[in-house]
Amino acid sequence: MTGLTLSHISKQYKDSDRPAVRDISLDVGCDEFLVLLGPSGCGKTTLLRIISGLVRPSEGQVYIDGQDVTALEPQQRGIGMVFQNYALYPHMSIRKNLTFALEVAHMKRKERTQAVEKVSGILDIGRHLGKKPHMLSGGERQRVAMGRAMAGECKLYLFDEPLSNLDDGLRTRLRPEILSLFHRLHVPFVYVTHDQVDAMTMATRVAVMKNGTIEQLGTPQQIYDQPASLFVASFVGSPKINLIPAAVQVRQGRAVLDCGAFQLDLPQYQAALLPRDGQQVIAGIRPEDLLVSRTGRDLQPIRCVLDRYENLGGRLLLVGDFHGHALRVMAPLSVRAKVGESLELFLDKSKVHLFDAESQARL
Repeated sequence: MTGLTLSHISKQYKDSDRPAVRDISLDVGCDEFLVLLGPSGCGKTTLLRIISGLVRPSEGQVYIDGQDVTALEPQQRGIGMVFQNYALYPHMSIRKNLTFALEVAHMKRKERTQAVEKVSGILDIGRHLGKKPHMLSGGERQRVAMGRAMAGECKLYLFDEPLSNLDDGLRTRLRPEILSLFHRLHVPFVYVTHDQVDAMTMATRVAVMKNGTIEQLGTPQQIYDQPASLFVASFVGSPKINLIPAAVQVRQGRAVLDCGAFQLDLPQYQAALLPRDGQQVIAGIRPEDLLVSRTGRDLQPIRCVLDRYENLGGRLLLVGDFHGHALRVMAPLSVRAKVGESLELFLDKSKVHLFDAESQARL
């Protein structure tokens, strides 16, 4: 059975001139970890709050385990929610924080004790049960927040940017813990974030959101390898994708891209380009698809002037000036190049992404 179904969800606030969420429909299976990814203001948190019952949709229905819960209060939906700010009661012990909601729900003492023992063992917080929240680190408090959500038997877990207040080290340590929790519970997880690393490392599917709609829904690899739009290509990927404007030219039944300094023949896009003679497109090139040495035959040489470079530890990030466009390149540490010198690169043509300049949709 599908764990979560959203059917044509929209939300229009009275003081806003555009919907916060527009006509979103999707299914989240019982063993799915869905990440809602996007910049601030894209509607991802509003959508999560609609799922939780904290916000009522203007249109559409929310189903959990096949039941229409659109009109139900949050406590009636059988969900567990983990917030960005932990939302722990500062005057209560960790044990009391874990059991408070269970007491309100009139769960028997023995069952409450068993629930606390179970979640504290899974999350390794058993030694902190007698402490107050201020005595714990940020990572430990986030574990408690997850434990509180886990203590009840939930049909669905919602995470509202739970790692955004933590430093990089803690984020790196907590990601696998959240993923391990997901594999243990076998219920849907819906996770909101603006951090693409969270999405790429934890999700089974990613919904990239923009202006209240889902721009693309797919696996992390699909999102990265086949971005559906210029927005998705630009938002997902670090360092950012290179974008080069080009004009389509059809000669003797063959379409080529005029990029100004060179022409690019892309066999995989011929069918899409032939009807577009004279139109503008944008070529997207991932930094790792520009090579500093020729390693194959189907490579396009490109020259740029090196502006700067950054040592990233195991790799170099080279940034060159390509006729007024910044060109980012991932290179091995062995590369020797000086700022201001001409740099020859080789483009893997099979990895080029093309987008319509007007609609910004993938060709």
